[in-house]
Amino acid sequence: MTTVDEQSNGEQITLKRDDILRIDLHERGAAGYRWTLEPIIHPVCALMDDTHDDSEPKPGSEAVRSWKFKAEKTGDETIALRYHRSWESSGDGMEREFKISVSVVE
Repeated sequence: MTTVDEQSNGEQITLKRDDILRIDLHERGAAGYRWTLEPIIHPVCALMDDTHDDSEPKPGSEAVRSWKFKAEKTGDETIALRYHRSWESSGDGMEREFKISVSVVE
């Protein structure tokens, strides 16, 4: 399994078919901020799991949100996630984006 986090933003990742990619990102869900997976037009990886670890829930504290993808077919795609409050328009200063380019090879 290949695991990436916010430090990997903007990177190129190469996977072999059937490899697993895990993305771990911190969020402040109690404050309304969440990571949202943007639609993927021609996916080569399939979303397997979307979990939220808030084992120590405290008001305003951060939790880790994780997505697991399985590399199903060869090709290239960009996985993009947006950090925002769903009820606010963009440009509030807290909005962020996470993107990685994924290449799946045989």
